[in-house]
Amino acid sequence: MELKPNSPVKSIDARARIGLMAFVVSVLAACSSGSGSGDGNGGGSGGAPSQPSVSTIVPFVTLRPISAGEFRYNDDARVTVNGQPAALEDLHDGEIAVIQGTRLYKDGQLDSAGVASIDVSHLVIGPVESVDLDHARLSVMGHDVSVTGDTMVDDASVSAGGLAAIQPGDAVAVSGFFAEYGEIVATRISHRAADSAVLLRGTIVASNPAAYRFRVGQFDVYYGQADIDLSEFPSGVPQDGDRVLLRSKAAPLNETLDADSVAFLPRTLRLTENAEVELMGAMTRYESSELFDVAGLMVHVNCSTGACGSNWQSLRDNALVLVIGKVDTDGGVQARYVGSANEGPVALTAAVDAIEPGTQALTLLGFRVQTSVFTQFGDERVGGTTPGSVEDLQVGDVVTARGTYGGSPGLLIAASIQRVPVQDPWLATGRFQRADPAIVVLGRSILTNGSTMVDRCESPIDVQRFFSDKERIDALAIGLQATPAHSLEATWVSIYNHDC
Repeated sequence: MELKPNSPVKSIDARARIGLMAFVVSVLAACSSGSGSGDGNGGGSGGAPSQPSVSTIVPFVTLRPISAGEFRYNDDARVTVNGQPAALEDLHDGEIAVIQGTRLYKDGQLDSAGVASIDVSHLVIGPVESVDLDHARLSVMGHDVSVTGDTMVDDASVSAGGLAAIQPGDAVAVSGFFAEYGEIVATRISHRAADSAVLLRGTIVASNPAAYRFRVGQFDVYYGQADIDLSEFPSGVPQDGDRVLLRSKAAPLNETLDADSVAFLPRTLRLTENAEVELMGAMTRYESSELFDVAGLMVHVNCSTGACGSNWQSLRDNALVLVIGKVDTDGGVQARYVGSANEGPVALTAAVDAIEPGTQALTLLGFRVQTSVFTQFGDERVGGTTPGSVEDLQVGDVVTARGTYGGSPGLLIAASIQRVPVQDPWLATGRFQRADPAIVVLGRSILTNGSTMVDRCESPIDVQRFFSDKERIDALAIGLQATPAHSLEATWVSIYNHDC
């Protein structure tokens, strides 16, 4: 393994403006590309002779969605997909992989890194039972699957309409993150051949070793003829609570799956103590803000030794998080950082016009805000009671929903919903189109006119300058006003870029 170089926003109050600016800053940070770096050599001549450089090699592991192209120069890395040998060409954008290797530090600074292995895992491979474009959901092999706008469907994102390419009966492979009770938020969905073998990951319940049966999700699994290594199981046989990977040549019939192989999945990383760890996944088996699982791995948080995210203590079951730390003596993770994974490039603040308890969706100014089991709720009002779902909200409540475009006009897939103090509606985003005189956001047109106030970096400019190709815009915020014709008008527009 080779180591390689490594405004006119007067309509919102001060509290709301702080929240808007914090969101815009996060959008600008997310769209930053690259960073400058020096050569690491001390300048000048003369003086005391330089001290010998101290080098340290540290093993690392990271679990996250991948970009296939990032590994083009790692020809010596061992690649597997669902435990089977594969090649770099078999990797795809959005798949979840465990990446292992070593990092070389010189005088405490990262100098280079080498990748030893890339292990891709799918959560489920099998037939699609249903697809709901309006609510950004589908069902695959009995699993409820949610998507975000960034979820890849073959070569198109959901924001670009990729979900429409999936039909009931299609065979697909789903990469993503498990929630507490088996729901999935997908990072990639790939079509497979109609006669593909099926794959299922999950947790055993109702185990009956004498009959060679247990349940995973909604399926009754028979493993009497399966390839299985019982020595891998802590009890010598599959028991309730064990995590397993199942394969079968045939799709389930009448909710019964005849497994061809059963593999035990450990809850620890099985790595050297003090190896560096970076995990992205959903909080599960949540006991407290200091003790929970991520991706089935035990995480112990000690934020006194690190810089945890500003909202880490408010995160609950099924929050998608980034964890950074080291492997402990028990094979779990001692975390020095925990924070929300990227919530998405769109924030919408408005009063709730309608609530759909059955689909767990809200309507704000004609936008459909779709929640999932992964959506985190909060309350920013003084003395407010934190809602746990859309059913804890009321028509007229003002909320801020953050997330991604769902590919259907007006659909926002919410990563978080915060109830906030009463304020005029606004929208902030890093993804939009300019189509004079309209701004297109979430597939809807927001009209500007001669009375729309526009500022750039809080300095007023003419509205037509906004539509100039010469005007660089990295993010913007828009004051919203509904019209009698049920369209939207921009009362003000604030433009931001990295020069502000």
